Amino acid sequence: MIITWKPHLMDKAIESGMYQVTLALDGLNEESHSLSRKPVNIETLPEKIDQFRKKNILVHGFVIVGMPGEEKETIIKGLNWVKTLNFTSVSIYIAQPYPGSELYEVELAKGNVVEEDGLRVVKTKSFIKNMDITNEFLENTIRTFTRSYEKIIKAREGEGWNFRYESKLERLSNKDLHLIIGSGDRINMLIQADRLAAED
Repeated sequence: MIITWKPHLMDKAIESGMYQVTLALDGLNEESHSLSRKPVNIETLPEKIDQFRKKNILVHGFVIVGMPGEEKETIIKGLNWVKTLNFTSVSIYIAQPYPGSELYEVELAKGNVVEEDGLRVVKTKSFIKNMDITNEFLENTIRTFTRSYEKIIKAREGEGWNFRYESKLERLSNKDLHLIIGSGDRINMLIQADRLAAED
């Protein structure tokens, strides 16, 4: 989520091997953020993207649409704004009422979702009833945006788009780079360590 970012942390992350970052916009405007209660500052987004791109870091955008109360016009306007941003890739998903989330609890109380809806993990469909926008509109809008934005990215990046992961693959094929796989209580961890660090 885009709240704050310190340049010196970016440099440290790049030094440690980071080659791509995902910036989660969640909603597309202040109205959708107020609906989801997400403290996202989209005004600083273009600057953050450019900071990463200047360091040769791939920047992926993560967007959520289809919150109750959103309107067709604001979604289309927001996606047109995303097209102007310097992302290297973007994923658009439809808001999901996950159990425990405020969205789930509110819409469950209104009767717009049932408990079974919280068990589905389908980010390309809306299971929330009685919205001003239809599931068909959301699916078609996302499909149309994805196709047009891919053309924009390919035109902007040129031949570099086809080889964007090449230098990263070269780094990972370095024989002095070891991948140490461990497991924690809640998540598997992938830790990169070079041979010198391992010998210390």
